[in-house]
Amino acid sequence: MSFRAPKPRTTAALAVLWTLGLAPIDGAAQPTGRPDATGSARQPPGHEQRGEGRDAGADDDGADYGKLDRKARFARIRDKARERREKRTERRQERRSELRARVREILGERPLTPAIVGELRTHARRVARLERLREIAAELERDEVVTQLDELLRAERERHEQWMARAKERAAMGPAATP
Repeated sequence: MSFRAPKPRTTAALAVLWTLGLAPIDGAAQPTGRPDATGSARQPPGHEQRGEGRDAGADDDGADYGKLDRKARFARIRDKARERREKRTERRQERRSELRARVREILGERPLTPAIVGELRTHARRVARLERLREIAAELERDEVVTQLDELLRAERERHEQWMARAKERAAMGPAATP
């Protein structure tokens, strides 16, 4: 006989379900509509009293999701998610095409080397982290931190430009010069 541990619940999944009003606050798996220990039928979260709880607020776009039926609410949420996903895809494609153009400007028709790919990844990761930290510092109104992060971003961009200039020189010299 082997011991099988129960499957762990993911906190993120429960948070999403709770936000949509499909999971109880304590996270316990409780089927809705069935009687509980007292014998009375339980209602799904958000359906106890319409004047309180989830129903009380409107979303950031001004829509009052509590007054919509369940299918309409999910359709609206799904449509907003689809729009965000499409915008993200467009932005990603634009960034990738810009990056390809810059790399082609440097390398010409030579193929990408693993070193260049690694540098581009490192630069992108560093810039993304620094820009996110700058956003947070600006929200918290920490001006001295914002100026420090601006300096770090400038230094990272200079380092990257120098690295790419060296890569362009190596590419111009020919395949023998590339590491």
